[in-house]
Amino acid sequence: MADILLLQPRYEKNEETTTYPTSIPLGLGYLAAVLEQNNLKVKVVDMNVSTKNEKQIVEKIIEEDPKILGISVSTPLLPQTYRLAIELKRRDYGGVMVYGGPHITSKPDSIIALSGDFGLKGDGERGFRILCSKLLERGWIRDLFEREIVRDTPNLITNNGKEVLVNKEVGVENLDTLPFPARHLFETEKYLFTHILCSRGCPYKCSYCSMADTGYRLRSVENVVEEIIQIKKECQNTSIGFGDDVFTLKKSFVQELCKILKKKRVGVRWSCTTRADLVDEELLKEMYSAGCWYVSFGVESGVERIRYSTGKRITNKQYMKTFDLCRKIGLKTRAYAIFGHPREGEREVYETIKFVKGLQPDDVFFSLMSLYPGTKITQQLLVEGVIPDDVWERNMINGLGAPVCLPEGVGLEDMKEVLTAIIEDFYLTPKYVLKKILKARSVNELKDGLDFLQGFISTSLSI
Repeated sequence: MADILLLQPRYEKNEETTTYPTSIPLGLGYLAAVLEQNNLKVKVVDMNVSTKNEKQIVEKIIEEDPKILGISVSTPLLPQTYRLAIELKRRDYGGVMVYGGPHITSKPDSIIALSGDFGLKGDGERGFRILCSKLLERGWIRDLFEREIVRDTPNLITNNGKEVLVNKEVGVENLDTLPFPARHLFETEKYLFTHILCSRGCPYKCSYCSMADTGYRLRSVENVVEEIIQIKKECQNTSIGFGDDVFTLKKSFVQELCKILKKKRVGVRWSCTTRADLVDEELLKEMYSAGCWYVSFGVESGVERIRYSTGKRITNKQYMKTFDLCRKIGLKTRAYAIFGHPREGEREVYETIKFVKGLQPDDVFFSLMSLYPGTKITQQLLVEGVIPDDVWERNMINGLGAPVCLPEGVGLEDMKEVLTAIIEDFYLTPKYVLKKILKARSVNELKDGLDFLQGFISTSLSI
């Protein structure tokens, strides 16, 4: 039996999220690795690939009775997390409940509604290790709870029954000091590909993004390559997705990575996400020759005025040039776009659809503007009184995830019809399926693409 259980709640099909889980939750993977490194017994459960439903998961937790239960929380998953917390409380789970993840980082007081004892803000590896070590070594003593743990544990959020206390946030400056995620604890064969992070944070200030203007740190190329080689040895699926917000932010890093991958003949297929103004023909060719096959770009809007208002000053001409380059080189592309920007109406919605289709991406991903705590857009709407301070708690209790914005004068049902029509027009055609087949460089690539497509369409059409 493990003393510590780490849990990833299940994504559900609803109008707040169309996320399709394709890789292990790296946050839990890093936490588990740090705990194992310090000889602490830990187990992980990702409900997204589990055959058990929520009640069965709760039953398993009660049966195993871990002393510490850590749960990852993102805003779209608040309702699922809340249901789990309520059921665990009803069943008198007696362990210490610790929450972490992006939502807790932005809104620490959420641990109260989730019946949490502690939370962790930002890079939680060191704080969680210290917390777990102290609790397991000496038990949950009230004096320890009130003084020693609260005083000495970085990034800790404490619910002392009266208020929420938040310790100073300390980031991991040297990412090379972290062990690689404990992928061996997950059922890796159930995921479409394996994620890896070269960096943490993002220096850009996009108004809709919860990662905006966070401290950017980059691993060494050697450290990343070592992890890639380990993944190839240990994981059944060796297709790698770099999960960095802006993979090509430092061009010299990417060039050196590509150089070593080719020199060592690592032989992995990989994908990434970046900005259209952070690539050029030379870099894209280098990436392609080193195994890159797929690049995603956030277009956000087809109207420059709206895109600029979010803090993303990339011209339509730059996007057109970048997508043309990728097509010329042989790189497959995905375009992300968001509906519901401030001062966006129905006309701008259709301008965006027209522009994105004109880029001729291999895949598209359209979504409604989700409001995450701490973003510039969310702060603006709170000040203007458009949304209440407790909107996330209300949504959580009512079974909803992140609140969303709609274009001015367009209702939710209308947007559902628009999004459904986009998916049907782009994906559900013989031309698209034939293109997938003809462009696949291998049977595995075709299978990966069709598996992702099936999951993506099923979630998108449920909006």
